[in-house]
Parts: sequence; C-alpha cells; structure tokens
Amino acid sequence: MCRARRLPCFLPAGLLCTLVLVCSAGACAGTAAADTPTGDPSANRTLSSTTGQACSAAPLGASCVASALADINAARASEGVPPMVLPNDFTTLTVPEQLLVISDLERVDRGLIAVSGLSQGLDANAATAAAADDDPSADPWYGNSESANWEGGYGSPLEADFVWMYDDGPGSGNVDCTSPGASGCWGHRHDILLAFDAPVVMGAAEDASTAEGPSMTELFVGGDSETAAGDPDAPIAPTWAQITGSLPIGLSATSLDLKNGARSAQLELSASGESMSVGASITTGAGDWQVSPSACDLAPGTSCELTVTVTTAGLGTTGTLTVSGPAGPQTVTLASEVPATLTMAVSRTTVVYGSSLTVTGELKASGGPGRAGERVTLYERRPGSATMSAVSSAETGASGSVRFRVSPRAATEYSLEFPGSPTLGGAGVAVSAIQVAPRITTALTSSVIARGHSTRLAGIVTPAEPGHHVELELEHHHRWARIATRAMSHAGHFSFRIRPGSIGALRYRVVTAAGDQLAPGASAPITLRVG
Repeated sequence: MCRARRLPCFLPAGLLCTLVLVCSAGACAGTAAADTPTGDPSANRTLSSTTGQACSAAPLGASCVASALADINAARASEGVPPMVLPNDFTTLTVPEQLLVISDLERVDRGLIAVSGLSQGLDANAATAAAADDDPSADPWYGNSESANWEGGYGSPLEADFVWMYDDGPGSGNVDCTSPGASGCWGHRHDILLAFDAPVVMGAAEDASTAEGPSMTELFVGGDSETAAGDPDAPIAPTWAQITGSLPIGLSATSLDLKNGARSAQLELSASGESMSVGASITTGAGDWQVSPSACDLAPGTSCELTVTVTTAGLGTTGTLTVSGPAGPQTVTLASEVPATLTMAVSRTTVVYGSSLTVTGELKASGGPGRAGERVTLYERRPGSATMSAVSSAETGASGSVRFRVSPRAATEYSLEFPGSPTLGGAGVAVSAIQVAPRITTALTSSVIARGHSTRLAGIVTPAEPGHHVELELEHHHRWARIATRAMSHAGHFSFRIRPGSIGALRYRVVTAAGDQLAPGASAPITLRVG
C-alpha cells in the first residue's frame, strides 16, 4: 500500500478542508463524483437563520438539533432521500459519537455499508488534526482506503454534516472548489459517501479552542484489517450495532387531525439507518378508527404510507395509533372533527351612547345538538380600524349558547368566532353592525307658564360634537316639526328660548343629524304646559 500526505491548511472560520486517499494494487488516487452512489446536488443549500441562531446559542442543545435536522431533511427530500431520524439518546452522545451516527445515517440510507464504530487510535489522529485546524490522516494505517474532513466555525455536528454534504459546491466555503468543475467540488460529500470496502471504522474529534474554533474532524478508513477485538482499530462502544437498537421509526407527523368531516389521512413511516419491520394498530378508539396496512417491512432509506380512517359513527372522536419498531412503540394521536355551525343575534342594532346591548351566539355540531364547554370569542372592529380585535371570550353553556354584554361608544361591528377543537370544526359568524346614537338630555327652566310668557329649554349632547347643530322640534298632530336650530358648544351644551303661541300641553324634543361616527339622535319628549 502507499500513503499520501497533504500540507496543513489554515482557513478562515466556516471554511472546509478535505483529504481523500484510495489505494488499490499499490496505486493511490484522489476520489471524484463517480465514487459516490448518488450524484452531486445541482446547487448549494444554506443553513436557515433559525438554525444559525439556535446553534450559536447552544450548539448541542435541543433547539439546535431540531432546527439543523430540519435543514438536513429538507436537503435530503430534494434528493429523494427519506428523513434522517436520530436515535432517542442522540443529545446524550459525545460529539465524536454524534458524528459517527450522522455519517452512518447519511451512508446507510443511500445503500452504503455502515461504519462499524469509532476507533481509539483514529480518534486520537482526529483530535491531533482538530487541534491543528487540519485534515486528519490515519497513523498507523491498516486499511486500503481513507478519507477525511475538517471544518472550522461550527459547533454542532449536524451543522458540520450539512455544510459537508449539502453546501460544498462552487460558491461554498470549500476552498478546494473555487470554480465550477474544480476537482474538489463536493469533495467533503464524496468523503462521507465513499464506497469503502468492509470493515469501515472512523475517528472523530472536536477542539473548541483553536484559532478557527470550534474545529471538527472526521477520518474514515475502509478495508481495515485490524478491527477484531483487541486489535488497534477495534470499534469502541457505542458501536453502530449498539446504536441501531435506539433508532426510532421516522414519522411524518405525531398527530393526525381530520378536519371538516374528512374521513381519512395518510401517515408516512420511514426507516433511517437500519432495516425495520414495523407494526401498526389502533390502541385507543379501535371501534371508531382503522389503519391499513397493519405492517411495513422497510429497508434503510425507504418509506411506506399508512392510511388512517375514521368510521361515520366515529366522527368527532379521538384515538391513538401505535407503531412498533426496533426501538419500541411510538404513538400518534388521532382526532376527527365534525363541522360546526355558529349563529349570532344582537338585542338591538342601535343603542344610545352609554347604554349596552347583548350579543348572543349558539354553537352546534352540524346536524346535531348544541355543544357545551367550547370557547367562543367576540371580536369588534371600531371606526378607523381595518381589522377585527378580540374583545372577550366565554365558554358555551349546556345548550351551546354564549352571551356577551357590550357598550359601544361609536359605530362598531361585531362577530363571533369558534377556532375549533380536536373534535369540532371551526366556525365564524358574519359581521353585525351596531349604530350608536348620542345621548341627549333636556330640561325646562319652568314646565308650566302662562300664555304669552317664555321659558328656556337647555340640555347637553353626549358625546359632544362641537360645531354640529341640534334642532328643536314641536309635536303637532302626532308629527314632529322643526321650529329652531342651534350649534352645540364645545362641551355639547345647547339652549332654546320658547314663547308658545297657543295654550295646552305642548311636547318638545331635541334631535341631531348623523355625525362622523354617530347615528342620528333624539331626546325623550318633554312637556310644557301653557295656561
């Protein structure tokens, strides 16, 4: 066999370095895209800003893991590869162990043989290179092929995998890919997906305190002849065989909600990292729910689709689907909603300023009785607003009824909304417009006068509309006639001098025309007795 060495590379943070060595019959050559089982991506992908923020704050935290994994799975989906599913104890693993898991999930899901595990000697090689911000190489070397990756600037193994696998082409941080067609383009991806001879072992390391820190390395050796128990490259625990026992089934969702009377939904199951024989059954609500098929045999990197159906009698119920694989049972919550109807009524469509009105609603399951214990929200839109705003919410009573008391101060639109529940669809009610009339109060200086004498009628309009006019009206043969007009003061005050020309009980009132935000208003009639 022959060995190849490369000069150390010292790069700005976030850049990548790669080394590949393949030896056969005494000759060594660098790898190319033909060595990978899948083609290279057509373009780079980038980590999301959500991942950048989460992983900067806590590179090994749950938020970083979830967000970076979502980015990886979006990239895999674009290549037709099912989602990567991490072992249940992933966050408890060390960085080298996490790199082993991620590398094997990338390899096995694409039909390549798994890396058996980490080697203590190769880990030491990887640690030396990480401290030097360089690619590692095996020393001593017991294999027939070798590849290695380095990255600086990312503290999450999932971030490192993303840039090595999906952001490694022209325009990326790969210094060996400075132009399209350069031999180093997608080199880190090729290193991970190299078609090694078995057995394959690896070393991995992280050094957080280098000039480019955090610095992360991984080293793969294929066809290694020293991996038996007690040999220099024997895999150390946890080995890949041990890790696969904690690999869960990939689920496209952990809950299925059938909306608006829908009777069925699909759930995709996938295997990542190992073959899985999966069973599926309804463990809660078996009389109302069904699942088909009841079993799937999955090869790594493949998926199957389950159809979950609710019976007609089961509409509006919940259930539980349990799928069982090598790592034990996993549950999916099921819910089926029936359509809802929501009606609304108002006690009046015009109120006097300062008064209140009642808004009532009734919530029912479509074709069924009222639904109690559901929360309905009252919304309003005031003058000048383009959107509805929540005012209050209340739970429906035994008959599905709900009641709100409101006191609008200007023309206001109201609506009711039920957002829906696991077993009842959402519903809303069209807007109902309420007009508000000003409150007009009046009083006579004297309510009894002699013919030929005068009295004063004064009052106030609330709310005041300065500059607007008020009109004094006299009732004659059951009809009202205007007899005088005045402008109200800034505070809404007004006053009229009355000198009747006839005797008897005379009825007066004060009215206003519609304002900017108010309906026409009228005071209560007031009686003046003239003798």
